[in-house]
Amino acid sequence: TTHAPVIEDILSRLVHLAHRNDLKVFAWMTTRYADYGLEEREDLACGARDVRTGGLYRCKGLDLFNEEAVRHLEALYSDLAGYDIDGILFQDDLVLKHGEGFGPHAEALFEEATGLEARPERLYIATPGGGGVTYTELFWRWASWKNKRLLDVAGRLKRVVRAKNPQAEFAINLMYESVTNPPYALAWLSQSLPGAVEAGFDYYSVMAYHRQMEEELDRSPEAVKGMIEGMIMEAKKVVREPDRVLIKLQTVDWKTGGRLPDGEVLGLLSGLKGLDDVSLALVPYRRDLPLYTGGKPF
Repeated sequence: TTHAPVIEDILSRLVHLAHRNDLKVFAWMTTRYADYGLEEREDLACGARDVRTGGLYRCKGLDLFNEEAVRHLEALYSDLAGYDIDGILFQDDLVLKHGEGFGPHAEALFEEATGLEARPERLYIATPGGGGVTYTELFWRWASWKNKRLLDVAGRLKRVVRAKNPQAEFAINLMYESVTNPPYALAWLSQSLPGAVEAGFDYYSVMAYHRQMEEELDRSPEAVKGMIEGMIMEAKKVVREPDRVLIKLQTVDWKTGGRLPDGEVLGLLSGLKGLDDVSLALVPYRRDLPLYTGGKPF
């Protein structure tokens, strides 16, 4: 690519080998974090505010409200579209946390669109004791507006890719909260499953990582299994086309990188209700998992 440093260009060889074996290749691609080679460009960096003091500071990745940053992404994705890939999976960095997305570009665009100012004192109310904040009515408008902007950027990237590769398909990574707790997902991540469906993707990739959910939610394995079954049913209802729902299950421990026990992964696979008509991904795929017995799928 002419728009980012490259260690080694292996994608063309990978695509050739995959297609020779009747496999499709989706590029798993960053968006906001695709600041390769631009790390020192403070003017392109994402901004965040301390929700209690209002102080502005730099956060990770690009400012997706800055047109120059978005045009850089469009150029990068246009280069990617020059390969014979079958599609792109947008990485889970297409989110903005509840204090992220601030800065002159975002605040000016929000005021232009709504006539309102996105000032922290109008969005957050500090709770007594210094523990946290609650949200105002304006905050929810701000969060919805940020979600729309992220999906608009994804739409622009889809268009530049399809200009070179009209058959390309697109998947979007969604945090599990987008299905289990939509208000939280919108507030904390500026992410919405119904919003993504309205924007239009080929696959909706739900990160149903059971070990992560057990730890973050302090729930038992059985409770999390029930939650994932509920996620599958809810995602199918919202998306309306089950095969476009991609349920992602983890096969390794994210912290240690160690393999999860075969029985744990296979037990989850065989015990989850609703998996029969959705798409499924094991993350990462492990060749050592005994998924086939006697030539038949587990």
